[in-house]
Amino acid sequence: MKRQMISPAAPTIQLGSGRMVVAAAWMIVCTAVLLVAADLLRMMADSSGAITGTIDSNAGAASMEASLASIANNPGVHGAATVLTFLTAFVAVPAVLLGWRLCVNATPVLAWITATVGLLFVFGRVIHSVTAFALPLILAQTMPADQAGQLYQEINLHWSSALVIIPTIVGIALWFPLLAVALYRAHVIPLLAMISVLVGTVVLLVLGSSYLATPIFGVLTVAGLLPVVSSAGNAHKDAGAAAVLAAAAAN
Repeated sequence: MKRQMISPAAPTIQLGSGRMVVAAAWMIVCTAVLLVAADLLRMMADSSGAITGTIDSNAGAASMEASLASIANNPGVHGAATVLTFLTAFVAVPAVLLGWRLCVNATPVLAWITATVGLLFVFGRVIHSVTAFALPLILAQTMPADQAGQLYQEINLHWSSALVIIPTIVGIALWFPLLAVALYRAHVIPLLAMISVLVGTVVLLVLGSSYLATPIFGVLTVAGLLPVVSSAGNAHKDAGAAAVLAAAAAN
C-alpha cells in the first residue's frame, strides 16, 4: 500500500490508522494531566506541599515521620495518588510510541532518543508508584510513625535506591522537553507550543513539586502538547478524504 502523502508541515501518518493516532495523541496530553493530578494528591496526603517548593535541606527522619503520620491520616488520598501514578505509566505507552512515529521521518536520531527516554519515563512511573507511593502508604498503615520514618529514610539513602531513582528522574525531567523539541522539528507543534513545554519543565525542576509549580507545569505542558491532537485529527481527515477520492477515481 502506498504511503499517504500529506503536506511537509504535517506529520506522516499511514492511511487507515487515524482514530488510533488521535486516541494516542490524547494519551500524550492525558499523561501530563495524570502526572500533575497524582503529584497534587500526594502533597495533600503527606502534607509536603508548599507554595514555593518542597526542597528542604533539613529533611531527615523527623520529616519522614511527619510525612508518614500525615499519610496515615489520609490513606484514601494517598491511595488515589498511587493508582494515578501507576495508571500514568500505561497511558504513557501509546504516547511514547506515537511520539516516535510522528517524528522518526523528520528527525530520526532525536525520535529514537526521545522514545528511549520515554521508556525510562514509563519505567520510572511504575517504580515510583511503588517506592514513593505504595511503600510509604504500607509503612504508614502497618508501623508506628517513628519507626516507619526511620526505615523509609534508610531505604531512600541506601545506594541501591539510586538504581531505580536515577532512571525515574531522567524520564520525568527529560521526556516532555525532548518530545516537544522533536514534535516541533517534525512540524507537529508550533514554536510557542514547544517553548511552553520547555518553560513548564524548567519551572518544575527549579521550584520542585509544590502547589504553585506543579499546576504551572501542568498548564504549560498541556497547552504545548494539545496541538498534537489537532495535527493528528487533521491528518486523519486528510487521509479519509484521500481515500474517498481514490475510491471515486477507481469507480
